[in-house]
Amino acid sequence: MGDPPPWPPLFPLLPPVSPTGRGAAQRCADTPKGRRRLLSAPKFIDIDGKRFVWRELLQRRREQLAAARVEQPVLFELKEDCRPIPERTAAGRYGEPSLFAFIERER
Repeated sequence: MGDPPPWPPLFPLLPPVSPTGRGAAQRCADTPKGRRRLLSAPKFIDIDGKRFVWRELLQRRREQLAAARVEQPVLFELKEDCRPIPERTAAGRYGEPSLFAFIERER
């Protein structure tokens, strides 16, 4: 193998996962005191030079999503599967072939 570089790395390398399992990104998000730095929610957003209240935009979007929910019609009627449990799947039919499966193959 090669020798390690003679200089220390420019940035300290962090292991990919912390002892708590939260990862390096979580460690970077924590302050030295151990508390998270939380950004306050935006009150306004500028779109195309117009200022909108963020809460009102969220409320309108929720209303749009609620109005867009439409009950989907049924494509076909579900029928009860009356076959024995092992014959309901291909793996079951392969693993436990029935007597009638051999008769049908001979025809």
